[in-house]
Amino acid sequence: MSSFLDAVQAQLSELSQSAQLNVFGHLGDGNLHVNIILDPTEWPKAASITSAIHDKVIAEGGSISAEHGLGQYRLAEFRRLTPKSELDLVQSLKVLLDKEERLNPGKSYRPFV
Repeated sequence: MSSFLDAVQAQLSELSQSAQLNVFGHLGDGNLHVNIILDPTEWPKAASITSAIHDKVIAEGGSISAEHGLGQYRLAEFRRLTPKSELDLVQSLKVLLDKEERLNPGKSYRPFV
């Protein structure tokens, strides 16, 4: 885990002058929440920095979702980084468990259709 975080910090330093790495979570099961704190002047870089960090996570065999799910903010990245077979599985499970779309309507599975 420490080598991964060192690599993320090195990559972050290349992408931003002000970015600070803020990591918390569950080290025991490898579920870390990697957050980047940016100076407001660098907010326009946020999406590209996020994508670069997510690419690093995926390259190391990780995932961008956590025990609480994705949230709307991460759906585009989830679609970008997840194989079609997994996206199809997510959609199938959502339909199977919630045919009438009563649970969180219009959220996670609709964009995959």
